[in-house]
Amino acid sequence: MNNKIKIEPDHERIEMLEQAVVDFRMFFETKGGAKKAFKLLKHQFKSYYFVAPPGWRVGLRTHNWKKRMVPDFMSTGSIRSGTSNISAYILQHPAIVLPLSKELATHLPKESFARAQFPTLKEKAKVEEKYGVAMTADCTPIGPTISFPYWAKAVSPDMKIVLTLRNPVDRAISHFRWNAMITGLFDKDDLWQHMPEFKEAMRIEMKDIPRGGTGFFLFCGSGGTSYLRHSIYLPFVERMHELFGRDKVKIVNANQFFKDPISQMRDIYDFVGLPEYEPLEIKEKNPSPPLEVDDEIRAELVDFFKPYNEQLYDYLGVDFGWE
Repeated sequence: MNNKIKIEPDHERIEMLEQAVVDFRMFFETKGGAKKAFKLLKHQFKSYYFVAPPGWRVGLRTHNWKKRMVPDFMSTGSIRSGTSNISAYILQHPAIVLPLSKELATHLPKESFARAQFPTLKEKAKVEEKYGVAMTADCTPIGPTISFPYWAKAVSPDMKIVLTLRNPVDRAISHFRWNAMITGLFDKDDLWQHMPEFKEAMRIEMKDIPRGGTGFFLFCGSGGTSYLRHSIYLPFVERMHELFGRDKVKIVNANQFFKDPISQMRDIYDFVGLPEYEPLEIKEKNPSPPLEVDDEIRAELVDFFKPYNEQLYDYLGVDFGWE
């Protein structure tokens, strides 16, 4: 590895990464069938996707899947934990060979389809010749799905894990806001007229989940189920430690990352073995739509998550101070 080379930012790459976020969000904001049809047509032929690469593109790439890279590391966590921000900083590093998409198309559960979404060994060799090292990464926010770590182990058994954990109350609120944006395409339909608003939805889940309930079916997030389950982190953390080892899992407190992303990224680059690089601050941060949350329901959520947080703190030996 040649860490002495001064690596300059690739502005074209950064612009492409930011544009991918813009294109993704515009699909939910664009009105009119013709405009959306045009965007879907353009979507079929992009060189990089924020999420959801077309299935036919992935299928075509399976012809040489054994000649493709396996991810050297994974950056993951529950949806709305800051994983998109961290992935933008990871993928802007010039020694990272870009995958087809920030997130794997996990609805194609075969090794050939998983590997097809990563760059070729020829692409790796070009980057390696320039910087002395070349890596690729999977940045799918897959927590709390327990099955995914086993798939990851099968594809790349020695990879490192960057696992982002966010204040569970803030994450759950952001998740509700994000799901509202996704379902905005059809939530005016009569089928959805009785769905509860934020406060009622949170209270239903706070009552049901301790009794074994599954929560609401969601259109975004791991497994599509439950706002609050996505903020109960310990089972997923334990499984990652069991499969990959504690020394290969770096826990990132999202609330600290938001305050000082550049210094946090220096630590992440060093952990995964990337050459020294000073990242540029990202512009497109993929925020959730606004939502007013009163102090009463926030306090109820804090109380709900307190025992789960304390179990996590005891296990990690770290108090994140989320209460």
